[in-house]
Amino acid sequence: MVLRFVNGGEVGVAQAPGLFAKFGVEAEPVRPARPVKIRPYRQTDRQAIRQICCDTGFLGKPVDAIFRDRELFADLFTKPYLEHEPEWALVAEAEDRVVGYLLGSVSKHFEAVLMCSGFQTVMKMLFRLALGHYREHPRSRRFIAWLLSAGMQEQPKHPPAAAHLHGPGISRARHWPAVLGAF
Repeated sequence: MVLRFVNGGEVGVAQAPGLFAKFGVEAEPVRPARPVKIRPYRQTDRQAIRQICCDTGFLGKPVDAIFRDRELFADLFTKPYLEHEPEWALVAEAEDRVVGYLLGSVSKHFEAVLMCSGFQTVMKMLFRLALGHYREHPRSRRFIAWLLSAGMQEQPKHPPAAAHLHGPGISRARHWPAVLGAF
């Protein structure tokens, strides 16, 4: 099987009929309605990335159902990348608008960066919790409790000495065949 990308590039995949169907993924190439350009991250993209993170952060849907503090949710999942290794960030742009992103780290010390940044963000959450900011939204309080109890154990692990990546949620996935074809 060969995957064909929007830019005309191809990638060979091991012969495995139905491999993608098993996971509910279409094997046909996805063609965005508009051309997608992949480019390096710019500081001016920060807000758009944070918006996409929150719009897709709950299984491809907006995060508001589980946590109403979009500022701190975006800090948790984008800040370590954008502040410590922005040179590894890419954005997908269509019609002069950021429609997707891929954040990454190649640092062998990135786990420590994640822990430090996460600790700072959780401290802000706890402070806001103490001030009653989440009083009207029990799910936000449960999200914070989950972060403090099971969050570390339940986050997906990546192989040691491998790059660590974070990208948009499912609703933006239609753009990523173009992203992958850019390499």
